[in-house]
Amino acid sequence: MRYLLIVGVLLLAAACSPAEFAEDIANQALEDQGVSVDLDGDQITVEGPDGTVTAGGGLPEGFPADFPLPDGAEAIAGASGAGRDVTATFQVSGQSVGDVQAFYTDALPAAGYTVASSTGGTDGSVFSIEGNGWQGQVIVGNQVSATVTVSLDRLE
Repeated sequence: MRYLLIVGVLLLAAACSPAEFAEDIANQALEDQGVSVDLDGDQITVEGPDGTVTAGGGLPEGFPADFPLPDGAEAIAGASGAGRDVTATFQVSGQSVGDVQAFYTDALPAAGYTVASSTGGTDGSVFSIEGNGWQGQVIVGNQVSATVTVSLDRLE
């Protein structure tokens, strides 16, 4: 019986791409918990009894199109769900952390966001914001280049 199971798994693996195979295995393992996994390009969506989480490269669905982003900002990861409505991380080419901090000091109020608090220093900062139907944080830091992580919740 064990050999039949192994042969079945190998046949399934041969018929599917590695991503499809991983998706099938994940769905089989989580099915009893009411959870499903969907891989679509560089996006993964997990649906379960507590809601849906989507994560991957690029902007998450529902990220505000008018949110201010510094020149050279490229979305490298995004997620929706998981306790936040949207979270996105951007790499900012050609600008220092100080440049990006200065950008947000001016751009957030100009775009209709109130900065409730701002903490940090030369290595990074956190802006707690509210406005345009959203509240959340903008985190500016330094990895390979300046990075920005924006986490927002819709105000009801």
